[in-house]
Amino acid sequence: AGHELGRFGSSLALVIHVSRYQDASWGDLPSAALEAETISSALSDNGFAVTRLENPTSDDLSRGLNGLVGASVADKTGRMVIFFAGHGHQRDGPFGGRKKGYLVPADAPHPDKGLEGFTAKALEMSDLVALCSKLECSHALFVLDCPFSSTVLASRGVGVRKADIPAYISERVLLPVRQFIAVTAEQERTRNRESFAEAFVLALDGAADRDDDGYVLGTELGHYFEAELSSWRKGQSAEFGKMRHPLWDRGDFCFVVPRTGLADFHPKFMGRDDDVLLG
Repeated sequence: AGHELGRFGSSLALVIHVSRYQDASWGDLPSAALEAETISSALSDNGFAVTRLENPTSDDLSRGLNGLVGASVADKTGRMVIFFAGHGHQRDGPFGGRKKGYLVPADAPHPDKGLEGFTAKALEMSDLVALCSKLECSHALFVLDCPFSSTVLASRGVGVRKADIPAYISERVLLPVRQFIAVTAEQERTRNRESFAEAFVLALDGAADRDDDGYVLGTELGHYFEAELSSWRKGQSAEFGKMRHPLWDRGDFCFVVPRTGLADFHPKFMGRDDDVLLG
């Protein structure tokens, strides 16, 4: 009997990649498939049940994301990771307003061929933020590896956070959160997808564990990618933030570093008899 740090139910991950596009104007992204495979393995090794969504159409993407809503209702104590690799797009908003960002599914026509057809198929970032409010799980982390993905952080519902990394895992892990990490590049040809996938593996294996306490928080993961990506290739960067909402911005996503044995590991602020119940 001790202080219980946190108890999660299911750990689910939806890994989405689009490597082949029906409209040749986009250009295929063969490396996205390998990236998704590497990310899936890293999440599986961290205790997540991974579902892969390969080259989804607009309808496939909608069904996959809405399926997560149903799963979150069934298990409100669960946690989810949503990863997307593919093309992204950005356009000016109406009346000189905020720029709009999109995730591009396999069947979206290029906007140069008509915005009406493109917007009917592409997933606007604001719709992704709206999905956060429908999810009823405790923790949700979105990792978007596509051009202009940082527009999700400029949307009305997400704020960029530069808070200090906590020195220990605290009660914040018990609180709900909706977090975003946006990996982007000035243009697709500057992207180094293999390096990002390798960094993701290293991050979950402890490279992002800045205070070496055996856990990687979502905030730590964001800081890690922000610092590392720009050193790999010019023009590539990462930003991160939480949904601006009194319910969804209090907590922090948490990964357990695989090398840490939960049975014999105790965070610094906890007594020797305390139990760690994560994952």
